[in-house]
Amino acid sequence: MSVTHSARVLIVEDNDADAELVRIALARLDGASMTSTRARSIDEIDHEAVATSDVVLLDLGLPGSRGLETLHRARAVVGRTPIIVLSGMEDETLALACVREGAQDYLHKAELATVNLRRAIGFALSRAHEERIRQLEREMSAYRALSSEGSATSVTRALTAGGPIQTREPERFDALVERYADTLERYVDQVVRSTPKPSEPMGQLATALGDLGAGPRDLIDLHLAGLRRATAGREEGRARAMSVDGRLLALEMMGLLVDYYRTGRRSRQPVSSHGTRPT
Repeated sequence: MSVTHSARVLIVEDNDADAELVRIALARLDGASMTSTRARSIDEIDHEAVATSDVVLLDLGLPGSRGLETLHRARAVVGRTPIIVLSGMEDETLALACVREGAQDYLHKAELATVNLRRAIGFALSRAHEERIRQLEREMSAYRALSSEGSATSVTRALTAGGPIQTREPERFDALVERYADTLERYVDQVVRSTPKPSEPMGQLATALGDLGAGPRDLIDLHLAGLRRATAGREEGRARAMSVDGRLLALEMMGLLVDYYRTGRRSRQPVSSHGTRPT
């Protein structure tokens, strides 16, 4: 994944001159909109900075810690946010140790040329993206297991009743495909352009599916049909992004659907001009 759109970077660097060099390097990434915040120490990193950052650029020589200790302390604070280590020392042993301990990459500060920084950030975001997919796939497997735990559960009854929606409710299914395709467009935009996540439309779709007794197979049918509709006639790069990032939407939708059955949680559906809630 190259950095061609945007990323939010947390710079953890105590040296003002070095921090400015990093900012300049970020600003020189052609075709990318990079925003950054800065903390001068691990203790200065706050929850908001972590929550709004896609990647951390970490100096190993900070007040109160050095080397791997700095990396360990930073990891405890930033959680799963990918970390790229910056160091003024050309130490191959330390670099390998950092990667072994969970850093995505190790850059010498003299290597902050645009191509090196672009590569490091792109790889870090790509690896984090793939890990998110793997995590959601694990969750999806758990949801599927939950849906088949026993025929007496309301989850199982709901997930297996009535046959495929596209067969028994073709008009409603087609309307859902249109809504799913629109939600997919917005979902991909939030991945590649950092626009707001379409959480409300996702919740409304899950409620509509739940009201129709949808199961995993119905969601897969809906995803494939929505993907075909959304990518029809689109340029190759956009279609590829929808195909790849669309997997995340499908997995998150599976979680919302099972949550609907488990808790009875319903997202408010917009009321039509006829006074009914669309499904």
